[in-house]
Amino acid sequence: MSDLGIYTARATTGAGCTALSNAVTIIAESASIVWVFPNPSRDQFQVRVYNQPGKQVSVVVNNALIQLV
Repeated sequence: MSDLGIYTARATTGAGCTALSNAVTIIAESASIVWVFPNPSRDQFQVRVYNQPGKQVSVVVNNALIQLV
């Protein structure tokens, strides 16, 4: 992922069944670089933020219903 925005992932089995992940919204200042992985993820994921030294970073995680997780 190299751009900010809203991301989802779709998984498809060999039988054609599909599942869509919760949406992940990436919002960052232009000076920050953000990675969210693995994608898709079922329960756990990592957020890696590379930011300018001395700058504060805040991470808020919401589900697809925009509820705080």
